Amino acid sequence: MRENLGIATNILSDRLARLVQAGVFRKTPYGSGDRFEYRFTEMGLDLYKPMLVMMAWGDRWLANGKPPMRLRHKKCGNDFSAVVVCSECKKPISAKDTDYKLRYPFDL
Repeated sequence: MRENLGIATNILSDRLARLVQAGVFRKTPYGSGDRFEYRFTEMGLDLYKPMLVMMAWGDRWLANGKPPMRLRHKKCGNDFSAVVVCSECKKPISAKDTDYKLRYPFDL
């Protein structure tokens, strides 16, 4: 992983530790010795959808017409791109299609 990212071991270790502490990954022993693997937690898996949308944005605005990766749906075998749709009517939505209404009391 470190070679693919092109960062120093100590920086990667620090970032992974922060993601474990934040609840995005869980660290589990891998094989024998001091090796570990990092697996997504439920919280980490929930990042998949927003990451796909960010990837689509990068493909549109930063990839110069050549996205570095294709996404393929395992079940149907087709390539796909991320689209945000309404959970009720299933139509694509954008910022101009959305109203924002705060719910009170707002409690974090």
